[in-house]
Amino acid sequence: MKKIILLLIFYFFYSITFSQKTLSNGENIGVNKSILSIQTGYFGIWINHELKLHKKIALRTEIGTEYRLKFAIKQSFDSLKNQVSIFLEPKYYFNLTKRESKNKNIKNNAGNYISLRTNINILNNLETGEIYFHTLTPTYGIRRNITSHFNLELSFGYGISYSNSLITLEAMPSFKVGYSL
Repeated sequence: MKKIILLLIFYFFYSITFSQKTLSNGENIGVNKSILSIQTGYFGIWINHELKLHKKIALRTEIGTEYRLKFAIKQSFDSLKNQVSIFLEPKYYFNLTKRESKNKNIKNNAGNYISLRTNINILNNLETGEIYFHTLTPTYGIRRNITSHFNLELSFGYGISYSNSLITLEAMPSFKVGYSL
């Protein structure tokens, strides 16, 4: 298992090091230096910022309010709770060069990505001190521009969640429409 992980890390750094395609004006193709946007989805609204760490890697920080339906064997909508969410998500955009070579729009990081999503959700049930914590949710997503400022983002991941000493596996689908400033 250690050999596989080391091989994946080596391949990751190798692909980043030797992917040096440049635009005609000499700029490297890659993620934007900084993007601030507001997004809304099927159960909430978020403000996020993507900061360029490397040519294909961006760190997304996000805060927002959302409703989360906690799934159980006997499901009722009484478990639909409003909560504040704080996200930290490194993203690796792997097809920006390919999209640019086909003359597709890559403004505001419009491309496919994989990420490692981490969030802390603080439920409104603060009397009991319930904290809902996701950790290490690998996701696959796409981000596309609708207009010069509006974008659409779809992602899906399956990760581990922790809530008051209970560890569960949970699907994390996401559909968001946003405005980049």
